[in-house]
Amino acid sequence: MAMSWLESPVEAGELRHRVDIERPAIDGSGNLTGDWIIVKAAALAAIRPLSGREEYVAMQARPMVTHRIKMRWVDGQLVEPDYRLTMAPSKSGKITKKLRVFNVVSVVNIRESNHSAMLKVVENPQELI
Repeated sequence: MAMSWLESPVEAGELRHRVDIERPAIDGSGNLTGDWIIVKAAALAAIRPLSGREEYVAMQARPMVTHRIKMRWVDGQLVEPDYRLTMAPSKSGKITKKLRVFNVVSVVNIRESNHSAMLKVVENPQELI
């Protein structure tokens, strides 16, 4: 029986996107500042939008998950819920002024092997400044 994309380990050819992994900044009192700190720049990831059926099922719980992102598990758990991934506009000739922002809802260690992670995320496009 073949493994689904969700269960299979990361393969090098599918990691086509470069994303920055960011965590919320916290001040000396433990309060969120509204800023973000880059934890890892240019991490490789595979990004897949949910199918129509998956999106319908995801609407039953909050927040609504819009994409699944698969990446390598690096030096322990690198991404946590409440982190975000940002992806700069494509340089493939398309003209876009949007920064893609994916807010992490959950992180799954695929097959508990410390090799690959599956992130459920919500996309929030942001205007570039």
